[in-house]
Amino acid sequence: RLPEGDYTIKSISDELGYVYSTTQVLLNEMAADCSMINKEAMLFTPQKQVRCPLNGIAYDRYFAFLVHQGVPYQCLLYLLEHPQNDLQTFCHSHYVSIASCMRHLQPLAEYTQQFGITFNRSQLSMKGDERLIRITLFNLIWAVSKGSEPLFQHFQSGELTTTLATLSQEIPLGRDYVGTKEIHLFVEITYLRIKHGFYVEDDPRYDAIFSKESQLPLDALEQFFPVSKDQLYAEYRFLQFMQYYAPTYIGNDDPRLPMIQQYLAEKN
Repeated sequence: RLPEGDYTIKSISDELGYVYSTTQVLLNEMAADCSMINKEAMLFTPQKQVRCPLNGIAYDRYFAFLVHQGVPYQCLLYLLEHPQNDLQTFCHSHYVSIASCMRHLQPLAEYTQQFGITFNRSQLSMKGDERLIRITLFNLIWAVSKGSEPLFQHFQSGELTTTLATLSQEIPLGRDYVGTKEIHLFVEITYLRIKHGFYVEDDPRYDAIFSKESQLPLDALEQFFPVSKDQLYAEYRFLQFMQYYAPTYIGNDDPRLPMIQQYLAEKN
Protein backbone atom coordinates (compact mmCIF):
# COMPACT_ATOMS: atom_id res chain seq x y z
CA ARG A 1 0.00 0.00 0.00
CA LEU A 2 1.39 3.37 -1.02
CA PRO A 3 1.96 6.06 1.61
CA GLU A 4 -0.31 9.10 1.47
CA GLY A 5 0.62 11.50 -1.31
CA ASP A 6 0.37 12.29 -5.02
CA TYR A 7 2.06 9.97 -7.52
CA THR A 8 2.87 10.16 -11.20
CA ILE A 9 1.74 7.36 -13.47
CA LYS A 10 5.39 6.49 -14.10
CA SER A 11 6.17 6.13 -10.39
CA ILE A 12 3.20 3.78 -9.95
CA SER A 13 4.24 1.88 -13.07
CA ASP A 14 7.75 1.42 -11.70
CA GLU A 15 6.39 0.36 -8.29
CA LEU A 16 4.14 -2.31 -9.83
CA GLY A 17 6.62 -3.45 -12.46
CA TYR A 18 4.14 -2.78 -15.27
CA VAL A 19 4.82 -1.03 -18.56
CA TYR A 20 3.68 2.58 -18.62
CA SER A 21 0.85 2.06 -21.14
CA THR A 22 -0.67 -0.80 -19.14
CA THR A 23 -0.60 1.23 -15.92
CA GLN A 24 -2.20 4.18 -17.69
CA VAL A 25 -5.05 2.03 -19.05
CA LEU A 26 -5.69 0.48 -15.61
CA LEU A 27 -5.75 3.87 -13.89
CA ASN A 28 -8.11 5.30 -16.51
CA GLU A 29 -10.44 2.35 -15.94
CA MET A 30 -10.24 2.89 -12.19
CA ALA A 31 -11.06 6.58 -12.68
CA ALA A 32 -14.14 5.61 -14.70
CA ASP A 33 -15.18 3.16 -11.96
CA CYS A 34 -14.78 5.82 -9.30
CA SER A 35 -16.99 8.26 -11.18
CA MET A 36 -19.69 5.59 -11.40
CA ILE A 37 -19.57 4.97 -7.65
CA ASN A 38 -19.29 8.59 -6.56
CA LYS A 39 -19.24 11.49 -9.00
CA GLU A 40 -17.43 13.60 -6.42
CA ALA A 41 -14.51 11.15 -6.15
CA MET A 42 -11.50 12.07 -8.25
CA LEU A 43 -8.64 9.64 -8.84
CA PHE A 44 -6.48 12.16 -10.73
CA THR A 45 -5.37 15.55 -9.46
CA PRO A 46 -5.50 18.60 -11.82
CA GLN A 47 -1.80 17.86 -12.49
CA LYS A 48 -2.77 14.36 -13.75
CA GLN A 49 -1.20 12.68 -10.76
CA VAL A 50 -2.83 9.93 -8.72
CA ARG A 51 -3.93 10.86 -5.21
CA CYS A 52 -3.50 8.24 -2.51
CA PRO A 53 -5.65 7.47 -0.63
CA LEU A 54 -8.63 8.15 -2.83
CA ASN A 55 -11.08 10.57 -1.22
CA GLY A 56 -14.78 9.81 -1.37
CA ILE A 57 -14.66 6.03 -1.79
CA ALA A 58 -13.71 3.49 0.87
CA TYR A 59 -11.64 0.49 -0.17
CA ASP A 60 -14.33 -2.06 0.73
CA ARG A 61 -16.90 -0.14 -1.31
CA TYR A 62 -14.69 -0.18 -4.39
CA PHE A 63 -13.86 -3.85 -3.83
CA ALA A 64 -17.58 -4.69 -3.63
CA PHE A 65 -18.17 -2.69 -6.82
CA LEU A 66 -15.52 -4.69 -8.69
CA VAL A 67 -16.87 -8.03 -7.44
CA HIS A 68 -20.41 -6.97 -8.35
CA GLN A 69 -19.33 -6.26 -11.92
CA GLY A 70 -17.45 -9.55 -12.18
CA VAL A 71 -18.59 -12.63 -14.09
CA PRO A 72 -19.02 -14.99 -11.08
CA TYR A 73 -21.32 -12.65 -9.17
CA GLN A 74 -23.37 -11.74 -12.23
CA CYS A 75 -23.73 -15.44 -13.03
CA LEU A 76 -25.08 -16.12 -9.54
CA LEU A 77 -27.73 -13.45 -9.98
CA TYR A 78 -28.52 -14.71 -13.46
CA LEU A 79 -29.02 -18.34 -12.42
CA LEU A 80 -31.36 -17.18 -9.65
CA GLU A 81 -33.50 -15.14 -12.03
CA HIS A 82 -33.16 -17.30 -15.16
CA PRO A 83 -32.36 -20.92 -14.16
CA GLN A 84 -33.78 -22.13 -17.47
CA ASN A 85 -30.98 -20.36 -19.40
CA ASP A 86 -27.44 -21.61 -19.92
CA LEU A 87 -23.99 -20.01 -20.06
CA GLN A 88 -24.23 -19.33 -23.80
CA THR A 89 -27.35 -17.24 -23.25
CA PHE A 90 -25.68 -15.38 -20.38
CA CYS A 91 -22.60 -14.64 -22.49
CA HIS A 92 -24.74 -13.36 -25.35
CA SER A 93 -26.69 -10.99 -23.09
CA HIS A 94 -23.58 -9.79 -21.21
CA TYR A 95 -21.27 -9.50 -24.25
CA VAL A 96 -18.56 -11.79 -22.93
CA SER A 97 -16.94 -14.90 -24.44
CA ILE A 98 -17.81 -18.39 -23.24
CA ALA A 99 -14.13 -19.24 -22.80
CA SER A 100 -13.60 -16.20 -20.56
CA CYS A 101 -16.69 -17.05 -18.48
CA MET A 102 -15.63 -20.67 -18.04
CA ARG A 103 -12.24 -19.52 -16.79
CA HIS A 104 -13.69 -16.99 -14.33
CA LEU A 105 -16.25 -19.48 -13.00
CA GLN A 106 -13.77 -22.28 -12.26
CA PRO A 107 -12.86 -20.99 -8.74
CA LEU A 108 -16.57 -20.72 -7.93
CA ALA A 109 -17.13 -24.30 -9.04
CA GLU A 110 -14.26 -25.47 -6.84
CA TYR A 111 -15.58 -23.47 -3.88
CA THR A 112 -19.12 -24.87 -4.03
CA GLN A 113 -17.77 -28.39 -4.36
CA GLN A 114 -16.57 -28.15 -0.75
CA PHE A 115 -20.22 -28.26 0.31
CA GLY A 116 -21.25 -31.11 -1.93
CA ILE A 117 -22.73 -28.71 -4.48
CA THR A 118 -22.07 -29.37 -8.15
CA PHE A 119 -21.92 -26.12 -10.10
CA ASN A 120 -22.36 -26.87 -13.80
CA ARG A 121 -20.73 -23.93 -15.53
CA SER A 122 -22.03 -24.60 -19.03
CA GLN A 123 -25.62 -25.02 -17.78
CA LEU A 124 -25.36 -22.39 -15.03
CA SER A 125 -27.02 -24.71 -12.55
CA MET A 126 -26.39 -25.98 -9.04
CA LYS A 127 -27.18 -29.47 -7.82
CA GLY A 128 -27.03 -30.79 -4.27
CA ASP A 129 -28.78 -30.20 -0.96
CA GLU A 130 -31.13 -27.29 -1.66
CA ARG A 131 -30.57 -25.95 1.86
CA LEU A 132 -26.83 -25.70 1.27
CA ILE A 133 -27.38 -24.14 -2.15
CA ARG A 134 -29.50 -21.38 -0.64
CA ILE A 135 -27.10 -20.76 2.23
CA THR A 136 -24.18 -20.59 -0.22
CA LEU A 137 -26.06 -18.16 -2.46
CA PHE A 138 -26.97 -16.07 0.57
CA ASN A 139 -23.39 -15.94 1.88
CA LEU A 140 -21.91 -14.95 -1.48
CA ILE A 141 -24.55 -12.35 -2.33
CA TRP A 142 -24.54 -10.88 1.18
CA ALA A 143 -20.74 -10.56 1.14
CA VAL A 144 -21.01 -8.28 -1.90
CA SER A 145 -24.34 -6.49 -1.51
CA LYS A 146 -24.90 -6.43 2.28
CA GLY A 147 -28.53 -7.06 1.43
CA SER A 148 -28.91 -4.14 -0.98
CA GLU A 149 -28.86 -6.02 -4.26
CA PRO A 150 -31.02 -3.99 -6.73
CA LEU A 151 -32.13 -7.18 -8.48
CA PHE A 152 -34.12 -8.32 -5.43
CA GLN A 153 -37.21 -6.15 -5.24
CA HIS A 154 -39.96 -8.76 -5.01
CA PHE A 155 -40.88 -7.87 -1.43
CA GLN A 156 -39.87 -4.23 -1.19
CA SER A 157 -43.41 -2.93 -1.72
CA GLY A 158 -44.36 -3.87 1.84
CA GLU A 159 -46.39 -7.04 1.43
CA LEU A 160 -43.91 -8.96 3.58
CA THR A 161 -43.93 -6.43 6.41
CA THR A 162 -46.70 -8.06 8.43
CA THR A 163 -45.12 -11.50 8.25
CA LEU A 164 -41.69 -10.12 9.16
CA ALA A 165 -43.21 -8.29 12.12
CA THR A 166 -44.51 -11.61 13.43
CA LEU A 167 -41.26 -13.33 12.57
CA SER A 168 -39.24 -10.75 14.51
CA GLN A 169 -40.92 -11.81 17.74
CA GLU A 170 -39.14 -15.16 17.60
CA ILE A 171 -36.23 -14.33 15.30
CA PRO A 172 -34.29 -11.47 16.94
CA LEU A 173 -32.51 -10.71 13.66
CA GLY A 174 -35.63 -8.84 12.66
CA ARG A 175 -35.20 -6.34 15.48
CA ASP A 176 -32.35 -4.38 13.93
CA TYR A 177 -31.53 -2.86 10.55
CA VAL A 178 -28.87 -5.35 9.45
CA GLY A 179 -30.85 -8.35 10.68
CA THR A 180 -33.94 -7.26 8.79
CA LYS A 181 -31.91 -6.93 5.60
CA GLU A 182 -30.52 -10.45 6.16
CA ILE A 183 -34.04 -11.84 6.51
CA HIS A 184 -35.22 -9.98 3.42
CA LEU A 185 -32.33 -11.28 1.33
CA PHE A 186 -32.81 -14.86 2.44
CA VAL A 187 -36.56 -14.68 1.78
CA GLU A 188 -35.86 -13.24 -1.68
CA ILE A 189 -33.52 -16.14 -2.49
CA THR A 190 -36.07 -18.61 -1.09
CA TYR A 191 -38.82 -17.03 -3.18
CA LEU A 192 -36.80 -17.24 -6.41
CA ARG A 193 -35.71 -20.84 -5.83
CA ILE A 194 -39.27 -21.96 -5.03
CA LYS A 195 -40.64 -19.99 -7.97
CA HIS A 196 -38.48 -22.03 -10.31
CA GLY A 197 -39.28 -25.38 -8.71
CA PHE A 198 -36.40 -25.91 -6.27
CA TYR A 199 -37.60 -27.08 -2.83
CA VAL A 200 -35.98 -28.14 0.43
CA GLU A 201 -36.77 -31.46 2.10
CA ASP A 202 -37.84 -31.69 5.73
CA ASP A 203 -35.27 -32.94 8.21
CA PRO A 204 -36.28 -34.79 11.41
CA ARG A 205 -33.16 -33.44 13.11
CA TYR A 206 -34.93 -30.08 13.41
CA ASP A 207 -37.09 -31.64 16.15
CA ALA A 208 -34.20 -31.61 18.60
CA ILE A 209 -34.07 -27.81 18.48
CA PHE A 210 -37.69 -26.79 18.15
CA SER A 211 -38.77 -27.17 21.77
CA LYS A 212 -41.70 -24.78 21.42
CA GLU A 213 -44.39 -24.11 18.89
CA SER A 214 -43.63 -21.24 16.54
CA GLN A 215 -45.84 -18.19 16.83
CA LEU A 216 -45.68 -17.78 13.04
CA PRO A 217 -48.74 -19.48 11.51
CA LEU A 218 -47.91 -21.82 8.67
CA ASP A 219 -50.48 -20.20 6.43
CA ALA A 220 -48.77 -16.80 6.89
CA LEU A 221 -46.16 -17.97 4.37
CA GLU A 222 -48.64 -19.49 1.94
CA GLN A 223 -49.32 -16.26 0.07
CA PHE A 224 -45.60 -15.76 -0.55
CA PHE A 225 -44.70 -19.35 -1.41
CA PRO A 226 -47.55 -20.96 -3.41
CA VAL A 227 -46.57 -24.63 -3.08
CA SER A 228 -48.19 -27.79 -1.80
CA LYS A 229 -48.84 -28.21 1.94
CA ASP A 230 -46.05 -30.77 2.32
CA GLN A 231 -43.55 -28.58 0.50
CA LEU A 232 -44.66 -25.52 2.46
CA TYR A 233 -44.19 -27.35 5.75
CA ALA A 234 -40.61 -28.29 4.83
CA GLU A 235 -39.89 -24.71 3.77
CA TYR A 236 -41.47 -23.43 6.98
CA ARG A 237 -39.31 -25.67 9.14
CA PHE A 238 -36.18 -24.70 7.25
CA LEU A 239 -36.94 -20.98 7.74
CA GLN A 240 -37.32 -21.70 11.46
CA PHE A 241 -34.02 -23.56 11.50
CA MET A 242 -32.22 -20.65 9.84
CA GLN A 243 -32.53 -18.57 12.99
CA TYR A 244 -29.87 -20.89 14.44
CA TYR A 245 -27.56 -20.63 11.45
CA ALA A 246 -24.43 -18.68 12.55
CA PRO A 247 -26.49 -16.82 15.18
CA THR A 248 -25.60 -13.46 16.66
CA TYR A 249 -27.16 -13.17 20.10
CA ILE A 250 -28.19 -9.60 20.82
CA GLY A 251 -29.11 -9.83 24.51
CA ASN A 252 -29.91 -12.02 27.50
CA ASP A 253 -33.57 -11.96 26.52
CA ASP A 254 -32.86 -13.58 23.17
CA PRO A 255 -35.61 -16.25 22.88
CA ARG A 256 -33.22 -18.67 21.17
CA LEU A 257 -30.93 -18.96 24.18
CA PRO A 258 -33.16 -21.21 26.35
CA MET A 259 -33.75 -23.53 23.39
CA ILE A 260 -30.06 -23.75 22.55
CA GLN A 261 -29.12 -24.24 26.22
CA GLN A 262 -31.67 -27.04 26.59
CA TYR A 263 -30.50 -28.66 23.36
CA LEU A 264 -26.82 -28.54 24.38
CA ALA A 265 -27.63 -29.83 27.88
CA GLU A 266 -29.43 -32.82 26.38
CA LYS A 267 -26.53 -33.48 23.99
CA ASN A 268 -24.06 -33.48 26.89
